[in-house]
Amino acid sequence: MLRTSALLLAAALVAVLGPVPAASFGLASWPLSQQASRSLDGLAQGVAGRGGRGGPLSRGRAGAKMSAGSGDKTILWIRHGITEMNVYLMSKGYGSPGFVDPGYWDTKLTANGEKQARKLRDQRKKLGHLDLIVASPLSRALSTASIAFKDDPTPRIVNADLRERMWLSSDVGSPAKELKSRFGDEGWDFSEIEETWWHTDEGWGKDGKEDWRHAGTYLHPGEPEEEFKERLKRFISWVSKREEKTIAVVCHWGVIHALTGHSLDNCEVKKGLLSEMQKHHMVFVD
Repeated sequence: MLRTSALLLAAALVAVLGPVPAASFGLASWPLSQQASRSLDGLAQGVAGRGGRGGPLSRGRAGAKMSAGSGDKTILWIRHGITEMNVYLMSKGYGSPGFVDPGYWDTKLTANGEKQARKLRDQRKKLGHLDLIVASPLSRALSTASIAFKDDPTPRIVNADLRERMWLSSDVGSPAKELKSRFGDEGWDFSEIEETWWHTDEGWGKDGKEDWRHAGTYLHPGEPEEEFKERLKRFISWVSKREEKTIAVVCHWGVIHALTGHSLDNCEVKKGLLSEMQKHHMVFVD
């Protein structure tokens, strides 16, 4: 409750004072879309649905410099473009009275979300040299990355540990075979994901366990915090063992917020370090 209240207070301040502009991409945060400041995608849909998620809350301090030391890695966090579920949750927020999951399975980018990704592609040079592009296998992340890095020769791989925490139908993915058919021509390496790679629970609704999510009507079991936390730890370990030094990671609000504490707009880019992620105390919002 305290964490949720803090996010709501921060969002209220942004609404009153307006977004704080980043001095430049090289400093810490590069907002590509202020229009997306009230959009969400997996969680804080409870927070965001009331105007608190997806807002420009993660502006870096002006003048703050960030560089990877010897043995460290630079991570460029990128949140996917705006989706059908984001739009739905703007008017019917997760956690609001009588909330009903609309059934936007593996939610797609809207036309505006695709436009945001193309804008990111147009400014590709600002990202600098990349050794690797990593994306969540959820369609919204893969679509964003495929558009933003179209014709980019940088190696790219899909990592299921980057998927959004399972809140709603939008966080249920598509089978690996289907993803390979849709995105295989974009150069993605799907070798590390299983056919069914998202959270499932056959005992959901039958085992008598209380659902941790806000009251509402849901279509799929939610992912427990401990399971979410464990796979994020796996991702940190996975990154630390790789040889690449500069990695673009295209994923979701809940993942980025948990690993960094920052709240990103749709298609916003934020620069970070592996060492910072390793030291960060994970932040979770129900």
